Amino acid sequence: MTQPAICIDQKKHRIRIYKQTLHMLGDPKYIQILVNPDDLILVIKCACHKDMMIHRVVNLKNDTKQCYELYSRYLINALCKLCPFWEQNDLYKSFGEVIVSEGIARFDLNLAFRHLAQEDGSSE
Repeated sequence: MTQPAICIDQKKHRIRIYKQTLHMLGDPKYIQILVNPDDLILVIKCACHKDMMIHRVVNLKNDTKQCYELYSRYLINALCKLCPFWEQNDLYKSFGEVIVSEGIARFDLNLAFRHLAQEDGSSE
């Protein structure tokens, strides 16, 4: 089984959530991004439209893109402060685990590794 994956792009202030990750979560229409600063855990949680601080996921089924991109200068800067061991302006990839019963994908930022993007800007 494929592992869920995300990329954190400091330079473009972007979190890239791969389509496969969202599919493993049941293709949610809305998600929340939660961060545990003590354990350096980032969680993508399925959400409903009534929840606070949600992000609407556009329909990716017919889209040729392989990911959902979320841009947030504030969030990326906060993650960089939590992870001072990250090189500045680099791209980091993290593999995680899906906990279906909780509707979450969980990523340990301690295990994120520097990732080199391809020339066309994609990171696969």
